Amino acid sequence: MLDIVLGPTFDMTLNTTSDEAEGTLATWIREGGCPFHAIRAGSHFTLTAPAATRHFWSPTLSLEVREADGKALVSGRFNPSPGIWTGYMFTYLALVTIALMAAMWGTAQIMLKAMPWAFALIPVCAVIAGVMFWISAVGQRLARPEMKAMHVALCGVLDIDEPGPPCCER
Repeated sequence: MLDIVLGPTFDMTLNTTSDEAEGTLATWIREGGCPFHAIRAGSHFTLTAPAATRHFWSPTLSLEVREADGKALVSGRFNPSPGIWTGYMFTYLALVTIALMAAMWGTAQIMLKAMPWAFALIPVCAVIAGVMFWISAVGQRLARPEMKAMHVALCGVLDIDEPGPPCCER
C-alpha cells in the first residue's frame, strides 16, 4: 500500500525545562557531537544530512523547543529540502493552472463548434501529477534511514528512550 505522509511529525516531552533542552542541543551542535549539519535560531533547530552524504531525497528535520506545563516539549517535523518542496508545489500549481485553462479553452472550442482538443491536456496533467506523487513516495521511502538516524541521534542527546516516529518504522 502506498502510504505517504506530508511532513511527518513527532513530539517528545522531556523532564527538563525548555532552556535546559535548548542548551543541551546547542552544546551538542557547538561541540561537534551532532553528526548532521545543524543550524540554530533561538529555540528552533534545523538538521540536515552532512554535505558528503546528502542526496536529492535527503530530509530536513525542523525542531522547535518550547515550554508546556513546566516541561520542555520538543516538536519535530521532517520535510524534503526547501528547494525540492518548492519545486514540487510550483509544479503542482502549474499543472492545476494548465488543466483549468485547458477546460476553459475546451469549453470555448465547443461553443465555437470546433473540435475540443484542449480537453486532452487535462488527463495529461493528471497523469503527470500522479507520477510526481509516486516519485515523492519513492523519495520518502529512500529518506527513511536518514530520518530514523536523525531521530535516534536526537533521542540519544536528549537522553530519552522513545521509539522512532511512525514515518521511520516502515
